[in-house]
Amino acid sequence: MIEKAQHSQTSAQELAGMGRALIAYLRPAEAEGVRGYAIHGADGTILGFAPTEAQAIVALREHGMELVSVH
Repeated sequence: MIEKAQHSQTSAQELAGMGRALIAYLRPAEAEGVRGYAIHGADGTILGFAPTEAQAIVALREHGMELVSVH
Protein backbone atom coordinates (compact mmCIF):
# COMPACT_ATOMS: atom_id res chain seq x y z
CA MET A 1 0.00 0.00 0.00
CA ILE A 2 1.31 3.42 -0.91
CA GLU A 3 1.07 6.04 1.79
CA LYS A 4 0.05 9.56 0.88
CA ALA A 5 2.75 12.14 1.47
CA GLN A 6 1.71 15.08 3.57
CA HIS A 7 2.17 18.41 1.81
CA SER A 8 2.31 21.68 3.62
CA GLN A 9 0.48 24.66 2.24
CA THR A 10 2.79 27.50 1.20
CA SER A 11 1.31 30.95 0.84
CA ALA A 12 2.04 33.26 -2.09
CA GLN A 13 3.84 35.58 0.34
CA GLU A 14 6.08 32.73 1.55
CA LEU A 15 6.88 31.74 -2.03
CA ALA A 16 7.81 35.33 -2.91
CA GLY A 17 10.01 35.50 0.16
CA MET A 18 11.88 32.37 -0.88
CA GLY A 19 12.95 33.93 -4.16
CA ARG A 20 13.48 37.46 -2.88
CA ALA A 21 17.22 37.01 -2.45
CA LEU A 22 17.68 35.21 -5.78
CA ILE A 23 15.31 36.74 -8.31
CA ALA A 24 14.86 40.36 -9.35
CA TYR A 25 13.22 42.45 -12.03
CA LEU A 26 13.74 45.99 -13.29
CA ARG A 27 11.28 48.81 -13.84
CA PRO A 28 11.93 52.25 -15.29
CA ALA A 29 11.96 54.79 -12.46
CA GLU A 30 13.10 58.21 -11.39
CA ALA A 31 15.03 58.99 -8.20
CA GLU A 32 16.02 62.52 -7.17
CA GLY A 33 15.36 63.74 -10.71
CA VAL A 34 17.50 61.02 -12.33
CA ARG A 35 15.81 58.62 -14.72
CA GLY A 36 17.00 55.03 -14.45
CA TYR A 37 15.91 51.61 -13.26
CA ALA A 38 14.52 50.45 -9.93
CA ILE A 39 15.65 46.97 -8.93
CA HIS A 40 12.83 44.95 -7.34
CA GLY A 41 13.02 41.66 -5.42
CA ALA A 42 10.63 38.81 -6.19
CA ASP A 43 8.16 40.16 -3.64
CA GLY A 44 8.14 43.64 -5.21
CA THR A 45 10.40 45.24 -2.60
CA ILE A 46 12.64 47.93 -4.09
CA LEU A 47 16.21 46.80 -3.54
CA GLY A 48 18.08 49.54 -5.34
CA PHE A 49 18.35 51.99 -8.20
CA ALA A 50 20.75 52.30 -11.13
CA PRO A 51 20.98 55.08 -13.72
CA THR A 52 21.28 52.59 -16.60
CA GLU A 53 19.90 49.16 -17.35
CA ALA A 54 23.43 47.81 -17.83
CA GLN A 55 24.49 49.04 -14.38
CA ALA A 56 21.39 47.50 -12.81
CA ILE A 57 22.16 44.13 -14.40
CA VAL A 58 25.79 44.27 -13.21
CA ALA A 59 24.58 45.06 -9.68
CA LEU A 60 22.24 42.05 -9.76
CA ARG A 61 24.98 39.71 -10.89
CA GLU A 62 27.40 41.04 -8.28
CA HIS A 63 24.85 40.10 -5.63
CA GLY A 64 24.20 36.64 -7.07
CA MET A 65 20.72 37.50 -8.29
CA GLU A 66 18.99 36.42 -11.48
CA LEU A 67 17.12 38.91 -13.67
CA VAL A 68 13.68 37.75 -14.77
CA SER A 69 11.32 39.28 -17.29
CA VAL A 70 7.83 40.13 -16.09
CA HIS A 71 5.08 41.09 -18.50
